[in-house]
Amino acid sequence: MMMVFGMFVFMLRTTPYQQLRHSQEWRHVKNERVNQSASWQYIGRATIP
Repeated sequence: MMMVFGMFVFMLRTTPYQQLRHSQEWRHVKNERVNQSASWQYIGRATIP
């Protein structure tokens, strides 16, 4: 609990965001093929630090 004002309790999860940022990345691998153009295969989400 951060603060109480009357009956309203302010907590970290009830405070509004100043800025919300969302980022996604996907990983793909290029597979070379004989007598055909290369293909791309999805291998999962990238880990974002």
